[in-house]
Amino acid sequence: MSNRGPLNIALIGAGNISGQYLDTLGTFPDVRLTAIGDLDVSRARTAARKYHVPEAGDPESVLALPDVELVVNLTVPAAHTEVALASLRAGKHVYGEKPLALSPRDGARILAEARARGLRVGCAPDTFLGAGLQSAQRAL
Repeated sequence: MSNRGPLNIALIGAGNISGQYLDTLGTFPDVRLTAIGDLDVSRARTAARKYHVPEAGDPESVLALPDVELVVNLTVPAAHTEVALASLRAGKHVYGEKPLALSPRDGARILAEARARGLRVGCAPDTFLGAGLQSAQRAL
């Protein structure tokens, strides 16, 4: 990640939890939501239209976008490992909803892949990136 301007983010997973992220991410000047991906491409496109996100498609096409720096993994827990590893292999940092993976072994695989590529991985409930903590950080 560089300090040259807003961080370009893509969401993968346009299901129920994505609305909480989509409602708040656009309010922060330090991030720019550039794409939404989902296995159900029509769901990704619907969310992209609603939130004025320029790109939408399947996860593979989103990971191929060169301007995406960080992937927010909002898929179902069973897909967290696969999506996180694919994102890292595409050269993207990863932030995921809990759990990071369904097993300690898969979590270790994700962290090892990130370490080997010099990338970062974060995982927490959406409240970590939510409006309350972001506002508190700016106030400090």
